[in-house]
Amino acid sequence: MAETIQAGDRVLLWQAEGPRRIVEARDDTARVPGLGVLKLGELLGKGWGAKIKLGADEYVLVKPNLRDRLLALDRGPQVILPKDASRIVLECGLHAGTRVGEAGVGSGALTLVLAHAVAPTGRVFAFDNREDHLQHARRNLKAAGLDGLVEFQVADATEEFPAHGLDAVVLDLPEPEKVVPKAKAALGPSGSFAAYSPLVVQVERTVEALRKHGFIDVRSLELLERSWVVHDRGSRPDTTMLAHTGFLTFARRP
Repeated sequence: MAETIQAGDRVLLWQAEGPRRIVEARDDTARVPGLGVLKLGELLGKGWGAKIKLGADEYVLVKPNLRDRLLALDRGPQVILPKDASRIVLECGLHAGTRVGEAGVGSGALTLVLAHAVAPTGRVFAFDNREDHLQHARRNLKAAGLDGLVEFQVADATEEFPAHGLDAVVLDLPEPEKVVPKAKAALGPSGSFAAYSPLVVQVERTVEALRKHGFIDVRSLELLERSWVVHDRGSRPDTTMLAHTGFLTFARRP
């Protein structure tokens, strides 16, 4: 990575408190929500880690990572949060070059994580039965510079799964059990299955369908996340925590 900001680079305007935004460095001006109209050309040539003043606030210029991109995501439909998305990447063994089918795109938060995991040579096939959801996700993936790794398509995965030879299938749907046989047909040998479900009854039906259709290593889990408040004179767990968001069910096609 170059030591200075170049045209086309995405830059996180970071500060400890208040809004953080990701912008594209270019010789232009743009209105940035929460920050007003910015002269983006002033970022060009500045060093990463440099500080700039915007009004009364000071920001550090940082190369955005995946977490930054997720926090800056323009949310519409409900999103899968980092604690769950990162476990999906791990359990499905995603890496550069893998091919993933995703059904139930929503705002594209998980799509962004999947695309980041399979870059630069992999592919994400993203399906949703609502065009407005796909349009929203396209904008978010384009803003992150990852839209070239994703093929979006309007499709009802309970009726068809228009991709095959996949390394993994990931579902965020009300009735994932209805997609299990189509997911099995779409997966290659030893392919991974993952489903995100808010309700226990969805998990029960999905697990039953997976076992019926011969999947192995069927497991369900729930992840809870608690941060800590750390001070030099003592530390304690935060008074709030990120508890139930959804259940994750994983399996493998033998």
